[in-house]
Amino acid sequence: MTKALPESRDLSIDVVLMNGPGPRHRHPNGEVNYCVGLESTPTFDGDPPGWVVKTPESKHVPTVDGGTMLIVYLLPGGAMEFLQ
Repeated sequence: MTKALPESRDLSIDVVLMNGPGPRHRHPNGEVNYCVGLESTPTFDGDPPGWVVKTPESKHVPTVDGGTMLIVYLLPGGAMEFLQ
């Protein structure tokens, strides 16, 4: 895990184990996710394991259905806003 730094090419990096929904949030600069299926046949927001890219200004409740995933989150500029 790291904050957005010159050494990380201005990306914050976080790794999360998921098997359900997370908190609703917005991506001012977008988000790049690398999703690894660990058990069963999981999807991340309906997408199979692999790369999942969210566009700038996208909003979502990140959700893993059908199993468990390890997700590497890359946030340009570390920008993310939690929503209600």
